Amino acid sequence: MKVVYVSLGIAFLGNLFSALAVAATYRAADYFPLTPGERMSFLIGSNEPTDGATMSWEFRPGSVGPEGTTVVNEMWLDGNEPRHFQDTSFLVNDSGVSISSSLGRNAAAEIVWFEEYDPSLIMVPDTMHDGMEFSGTVAFSGQWEVGEEWAGSCTRNGQVVGLEQVTVPAGTFETLHLMMNDQSVTEDSSRRYEESGVWEFWLVEGIGPVKMYHSSSMEEYTLAGGLIDSHSTWSTMQAVPEPSSLGMALIGVPLATLVALRRRGGGRSDSIPA
Repeated sequence: MKVVYVSLGIAFLGNLFSALAVAATYRAADYFPLTPGERMSFLIGSNEPTDGATMSWEFRPGSVGPEGTTVVNEMWLDGNEPRHFQDTSFLVNDSGVSISSSLGRNAAAEIVWFEEYDPSLIMVPDTMHDGMEFSGTVAFSGQWEVGEEWAGSCTRNGQVVGLEQVTVPAGTFETLHLMMNDQSVTEDSSRRYEESGVWEFWLVEGIGPVKMYHSSSMEEYTLAGGLIDSHSTWSTMQAVPEPSSLGMALIGVPLATLVALRRRGGGRSDSIPA
């Protein structure tokens, strides 16, 4: 009889542990904290001219509105003369973290393009578990400062792959691996074309992304350090404008489309993650 009880007890504990493992959840607030004032530095590996350089993310407080809280990611190419080349606004609410808008800057930090997503493009769902799938479709339109316009739509299908250990220049981390497949259709004044690409993110609890990879550009970004030494130039740059202040009706464009348009239209030639 004791053997039976012991066997039943072992079986119960096994089922309990299995249930707990299945029920394990991850929160966007933990794995993509977006803490204003923090800085993260990434080593760029690619076939692009930026290969071997470092890129910094610096989080700045945005605004609080009915749709949630905005945090601005001020993006830099580092070096002897650091260049502030892009700002991406993340929207944080009960749905998780999504991208609401982006703008690009030239070497003088002047705004040369601006975009918005409608609705915002999901990046990290609020609550996740292993194997979970998520998706979203956005419409977008955009315009260069010089007047070229485009419009289209993007569908993102994502999956929470699960926990993985990765090693990057900043160290070895236990990460949460996310994959996102983007399919977009874009039209401009002369053509219509389709594009696809996969983004992969490895997120660390309390830190955020320590590794990122984009399949179309074959660029990899690995955490080299950070959370210190801000460039501290936000107050001297142009503020992120409202769409109306640029005279544009913009709703955003997927990264791969922006890269193609920039290469064709004389803008930036290097692809950088949103």
